[in-house]
Amino acid sequence: MHGYTQEALANRIKAKTSHISEMENGKRGIGEKIIVRLCTVFKVEPYEFYVNTKSPIPLTPLQHKALDLIRDAEELKSDHVVKEVCEFAQYRIKLLKKELKTKPFPRRVKRRKTRSS
Repeated sequence: MHGYTQEALANRIKAKTSHISEMENGKRGIGEKIIVRLCTVFKVEPYEFYVNTKSPIPLTPLQHKALDLIRDAEELKSDHVVKEVCEFAQYRIKLLKKELKTKPFPRRVKRRKTRSS
């Protein structure tokens, strides 16, 4: 978790190590006090814990970068920029998927071991 061991993080947010493990594995929810403490440690906003529906843990660096750009655009009241970027990204992803479907993956040729004399 961003370079922290479960024990180190538990100490930073005043929680039990088992609580951290249960949160990571989705077996336990995150209470308001814990969220505030986690936000302080990771320097994130509370909503960022819930952007990825599979895990309440902070996002990857690339996802953080994308969210930072969106936040900047929203602060400038330029939602149209975010929409344009999203449309372009969707277009490029569609092309990439199409390209991957049409290109066969190279097969690995198994080489027989030869005995050296």
